[in-house]
This record gives sequence, structure tokens and C-alpha cells, in this order.
Amino acid sequence: MSKEPNTKSINEIINIELQVYWDKYWIKRSLLYMCRGYDCLEEGDDYSKLKPTTHFCIADLDILPGNTSFYSSYYLMEEKTHQIYSKNLSIGVLQLQYIDNATEVDSNNNLVFWAKLFNAKTWEEFKDIACDNPVIKEVGDLMLMMNMDQKEREILEGQRRYREQVASQYTAGYTDAEEKLTPVIDKLQEKVDTANQALAEKDATIANDKEIIAQLKAEIEDLKSEK
Repeated sequence: MSKEPNTKSINEIINIELQVYWDKYWIKRSLLYMCRGYDCLEEGDDYSKLKPTTHFCIADLDILPGNTSFYSSYYLMEEKTHQIYSKNLSIGVLQLQYIDNATEVDSNNNLVFWAKLFNAKTWEEFKDIACDNPVIKEVGDLMLMMNMDQKEREILEGQRRYREQVASQYTAGYTDAEEKLTPVIDKLQEKVDTANQALAEKDATIANDKEIIAQLKAEIEDLKSEK
């Protein structure tokens, strides 16, 4: 859920999405969103106008296999030396379910505070957390108003990304089924190939037998004619 920024008046592009369901292609999609944000040049612009771009994902499920960090930052870097190629492209992942693994740096950056807001189960719990922060309380009131309006929620979600996600889920289901059924199909095909080979061998034996019989008949006829 994000809005296209006015890149003429900002020095950094930040895209934020909330991931509330499992998506097999989330990593590929996050790269796409990050690159779309970075590609902000208009015709005639030079490369100096490119903005540092960060794609933030807030999730409450394991979208990074084997990673139990509360917050993770990803950059392009050299494989052996880990030298960062550029900080102009990055992906940040906030995993709400691992809030107990938050570091002191995470707390100082207010990530724990935001995680508690997102983890709030009720509107009352949200207000209690945000009571000392008037700006967050105002944002919460706006979120409540927009969530009560189906049309506003649809606009916020974005039709383009909705179509992409639906298509991705369909493809994920197809590829999952293909991965499960391919070994079964391969085994069946192997049995069919074995049966076809056996039939071919039988056909060859029959043909050879017919040839032998024909030769014997010819020899018998020759013997008859000699008498």
C-alpha cells in the first residue's frame, strides 16, 4: 500500500507495504517495487536526479526463511568482502512476530514503538500506545476513518498492485501443483516408456520369428522340388 511520490520535491524515496498473507513471490515483488521507486527520472533528466530508494515491508509472518531478526536491512554488496556497492537501493523488513528479538538500536529508532502499534489487536489498545504521541494519534484516527470506507480502502490498496498480487497467487498455486505432480508424472512416463520398450522388443522378436519361419518354409519347398 503506497502512493507514487512527487520526486521533484524530495531527496529520498520510501515505499512502505504491509504483508499480511503468504506470498511465494514476495522477494521478487519487493525488488520490483524498489526498482520502480528508484526509476524516477523523467525525459531529459540526468542521473544525478536519481534518489536513494528504500522499500520497507512490515509483516507478521515468516517471509524471510531462517531469519528471526526483528528488523533487517538489505543492500547490494560484494559476495566475498561484503563491501556495499551502493546504499541508494535497500530493502528493510520489519517482522512483527519477532519483536522480542529487537535490539537497543531498534528501540532507539522507534521501531519497537511502531511494531507495538501494528500489533495492537483493538482500537483501544492502539489509542493507549499512541496516547503520548499526538501525531500518531492523528494518523490512527485517519486510518480508522479510511478503514470504515470501502472505497477509500480500495483506492489506498491500488488496483495495479492488487491485479499483480492476484496473478502472482494464481501462478504460485500453479507452480506448486506442478512441482508436486511433476515427479508423479515422471514416474508414470517412465513406466509407459518401459512398457513401450518391452512391446517394441516383443514386436522385434515376433518379426524375427516370422522371418525364420519364412526361411524354413522356403527350404521345405526347395526340398520338395528336388524330389
